[in-house]
Amino acid sequence: DPEWKPRRILFTAGGVGINPLFSMIKQWHEDDDGDSRAVLLYSCKERGDFLFLGEIEKMLVTESRLRVVCTTTADDVARNRQTDEQSAVVFRHGGIDLGLIHDSMSWLNCGDASKVDKVFVCGPPGMAESLEEVL
Repeated sequence: DPEWKPRRILFTAGGVGINPLFSMIKQWHEDDDGDSRAVLLYSCKERGDFLFLGEIEKMLVTESRLRVVCTTTADDVARNRQTDEQSAVVFRHGGIDLGLIHDSMSWLNCGDASKVDKVFVCGPPGMAESLEEVL
């Protein structure tokens, strides 16, 4: 059906894998009719490695249907865990794991990953394979 639009979307990015996904998120934000929800799980080594955070923050000012969780995998837990109280982006230490995916499914109101309409994964080698096991 050419008119079908996904209602529950999970975007999962690792490092520079955000590039194509960010374009898709912007398009979703501009074209959606207001009935869908989306989560972006975005993982990088360190807090300074995240791309497009300024643009994402601007989008989140008016977009309550998008949740963004950024994870850092570097050893400096204290520095990488800090979430700016002014920010709508959630930061946490660690990778994208089953617990984070489960929390995202709850926020999307779909129960589990099998009920997500679309899942997009773009990241380093091995990321898609490891996520495929939990999705």
